[in-house]
Amino acid sequence: MKKLFTFIFLAICSLQSFATVRTASVTGNWNSTTTWGGTVPAANDDVVINAGVTVTINVNPANINNVTVNGTLQFDATGTARTWTINQALTVNSGGSFICQAPGTATTHTLNYNGTSIANNGTFNMRSGSNVCNITIGGASTQTIGGNNAITFNKLTLNNTGGKFQIDYASGGFTPTEINPTKLNVSITTNDSLVIKQGL
Repeated sequence: MKKLFTFIFLAICSLQSFATVRTASVTGNWNSTTTWGGTVPAANDDVVINAGVTVTINVNPANINNVTVNGTLQFDATGTARTWTINQALTVNSGGSFICQAPGTATTHTLNYNGTSIANNGTFNMRSGSNVCNITIGGASTQTIGGNNAITFNKLTLNNTGGKFQIDYASGGFTPTEINPTKLNVSITTNDSLVIKQGL
């Protein structure tokens, strides 16, 4: 019986550790099967946007684990707000862009980020005129927001459930004594506001 439980536990762990990778190889909308070579990303998939490809978020996508942007990932500007959750890493590589599309209609989107690492080595800009995306960073583990390039937020809410927050700069830092903080170690701009909530 003990061996059976061990086998079931290991089987469940192996299923959870191998997310399906969905790669966008042609320009198109998020909900188009053509964009993804046949299958739109499902909950807990990993997503890769290839270089030279633009994917427009025109729906409320399923929660995604890891997102890697080598091309362009953009929120649409149709007047319909989109809500999206990323559970793990968000990486914008050199030459990549994660942006809000040039405004057609004033739109405010929401991105809930519950992972541990945002790295921007390309362009990360959540404001394009009246088309904006507000980001809430949640979770309870150590989180790092960094990379080589500055990040532009519209409204940024830090809501680590432990109420931990850290800013690193040069060779020093402003840091609490708590463990598992949210760390900002890249230049950021917030065009609306920065909200820091005390965790429970």
